[in-house]
Parts: sequence; structure tokens; C-alpha cells
Amino acid sequence: MASGRGGTAPLLCVDLPAGLFKSKGRTEAFHASKGSTTSTGGIDHLVMHAPKHGTAATFDLGGKHVALAVPSAGNLRVTLGIGDEAGASCGAQTVQLRANKRGALRFP
Repeated sequence: MASGRGGTAPLLCVDLPAGLFKSKGRTEAFHASKGSTTSTGGIDHLVMHAPKHGTAATFDLGGKHVALAVPSAGNLRVTLGIGDEAGASCGAQTVQLRANKRGALRFP
């Protein structure tokens, strides 16, 4: 979940069905079936990969119809919760985003 600035409402908050995640080695992947992205906020894929050494995982999340307002350049706090509501494990990180020449946001 990406949160807005200054304690505003989240930019994106969705629950992805655990039954649609597939595991292969150190990779967990979610792929929504065609037409089922309404309940996932437009997200059609999420791939999480844990490296062999270290603790930094990579995430690839996307979808053609994701309802996400693009924030301006600056700090953005991203929180990811994994698990059900009772036993969720959350991680949070604040990153500095910068705009490129065309205005697209980039990190770092």
C-alpha cells in the first residue's frame, strides 16, 4: 500500500486472494485471470522475489486499470502487508522519488 503525503488516505490499498499466488523457489507470483481485476483494484500481476543472500526483496506490481493517483516527486512511504488480518506481517519503507525529463517518477 502506498500512502498519501501528510497522513492523507492511501493512494492504493487492495487485498489480493491468497489462493491465486503460486510459489516457485524464492519467487511468489500472483496473476489475476482475465476479467477478475475488479476485486484486485485493477492489479493483474504481482511478483515478489527474495534474493539468495540478503534481505532486500524485489517487487513487480502492475495492471492496465490500476486506480492509482500518481504522486508528485518527493518522499513516498510504501507499506506492504502479507498474511491475513490476524497474522499479517508488514514492512514499510520511505523512498525519495524524482521526476525525469518527461515527468515520470523514478527511484532512485
